Amino acid sequence: MSTENKQAPRSVVVIGGSGESGRRIVRDLRLRHPALRIANASRHRDGEAELPAGVTWCELDVERPDEARDRLRAFDLAVIALGPMEHVGAKAHKLCLEAGVDCVDINDSLAAADAILALDQQAATDDRRIYTGLGLAPGLSTLLLLQLAHENASATGLYRSRLYMGAAHGGGKTSPHALVASFRKALEVYLGGRRQRIASPWRDAASRFRFPGDDQPLALIPYATPETATLARNGAEAGITGLDSRFHVQFLPQGLARAIAAIAPGPVMREAVARRFHASGQAAKRRRSADPATTLWVYPDDRPHDGLVVHGPLSAYDLTSAMVCAVIDGIVAGWLRTPPGVWSLDGHTTPDQVHRLGDALRRRGVLIRPASIADDDAERFRFGWCQAVGDSVRTLRHYQQSWYTAAVPLPPALGRLQRCYLRQSELWTTLRGELGVAGVAALLPRIIRRWFGLHRRTAPYRRRQPPWPTIARDFSLFAAGYGEIRQALGQERALALYRRMFLDSGRMEMRWLWPDHELFALLPDPAAARTIGRPTSMTARPWACWKSGATATPSSCTTAPTPPCSTSSAARSSPAWCARWSGRH
Repeated sequence: MSTENKQAPRSVVVIGGSGESGRRIVRDLRLRHPALRIANASRHRDGEAELPAGVTWCELDVERPDEARDRLRAFDLAVIALGPMEHVGAKAHKLCLEAGVDCVDINDSLAAADAILALDQQAATDDRRIYTGLGLAPGLSTLLLLQLAHENASATGLYRSRLYMGAAHGGGKTSPHALVASFRKALEVYLGGRRQRIASPWRDAASRFRFPGDDQPLALIPYATPETATLARNGAEAGITGLDSRFHVQFLPQGLARAIAAIAPGPVMREAVARRFHASGQAAKRRRSADPATTLWVYPDDRPHDGLVVHGPLSAYDLTSAMVCAVIDGIVAGWLRTPPGVWSLDGHTTPDQVHRLGDALRRRGVLIRPASIADDDAERFRFGWCQAVGDSVRTLRHYQQSWYTAAVPLPPALGRLQRCYLRQSELWTTLRGELGVAGVAALLPRIIRRWFGLHRRTAPYRRRQPPWPTIARDFSLFAAGYGEIRQALGQERALALYRRMFLDSGRMEMRWLWPDHELFALLPDPAAARTIGRPTSMTARPWACWKSGATATPSSCTTAPTPPCSTSSAARSSPAWCARWSGRH
């Protein structure tokens, strides 16, 4: 049931729909295109995976071409989400051409890109369209590149792409194959307006990069992006003369990548290394310091500040799905019309189409922002602003969660920031100025002794179910510190300084806890965020007393019981104390 470009597709099959990216693509299409007939195709049915309502499953194995062609003919559009593409190459694309079906892929392999681009003449002759390289990188990275190129951001035409992937999301079974395949002693790159082969630049001036939330620049791994092949065809027309692409994966040392590249393992060894990487990735996502953030930063020349950034606590698979589904939005709606043949984003995409793709991504919570946002909103830049958005406020991160019950791991940078806010606070400066080094050194043991006493008195709360033990611990520490500092500085000054410090650090922490305000506007019913599922006492936050600065006790902010220890009326009247007791600021 092939379709002409003027007719919108009515049925879509996701080949590789059981994988990490494939499952997300199926869910997105079902949510945003309810009129489409959608099928999840894979070699084997995943018995544990539940398909979204209205989605069917069909068996499809590209290694059995006759059966695969017959099944593909029942659809108007195929999404190729299987892998590893280094091994699969253009097999699925050829089957789609033979079945008379247009296809879209999320290819991340330069070798596969060459094989796919070689089908251009055949696709044009058959009046078929192959949309290629529409995942994270290439795909989303190409979109950011085009936005900058349309603005003539670089006078020389040189751009750089930097990708960071935190370890909190683990990885699919095919991703390690692409990772291992990227470790090479020499790379094919697009530089000087042409494709050329260079030695991998492991230790040049651009080998390190500082991503949001990191105190120090991180070592980067250079790789041969599939954009090398497409830019060699189309880059000069877009004003792009070079692209330098590198990435960093949390817990993956650059030295290990260099060692594997030096060995140049054969197919059997690469398979063994990829399996080991997958096992390590599953273990790494359980580490306390595993970062949930993914960052894509594309910028002109050597000016990161003038670049565009996508950053937030979502996975590379989320971004891949969002990008390819944004393209499918355009195909279905008709605004992404292309001539027959093989099409990539960097090939004659108009500024209007780039803008529409950005809007489609925005509706999915992928917000593209200038790197200069760091100047105005440093906390948001650290923690990110992107998040996968569904059809309800319940899909937003930390829905009905407090600081103590939030399911997403704390970012590794948060503890460092808390200590930084303490050291830079007016409270700390005042203590050092009036008590001196010796006085502050004498103050700390007194705080610890008081903390131990309060710790014993909060024992009934520490024996409760989580998060009460953590709340009791933090309350004891807060009350101990305030009590001693009140004696050193006086009640009025201590209360004012403590309050200001907690408001400042609390604002920073809320940047992590709360989704970006723009995400609420993307919901079908934004007002529902105020009314659906009013939080319980354990998830509520005393925002009224926080914002107004009015005198309040814990009982007037939440239904939590009064803590079993005496605290001065001054401390109990502090919004910071109220917030600390009910949900850590």
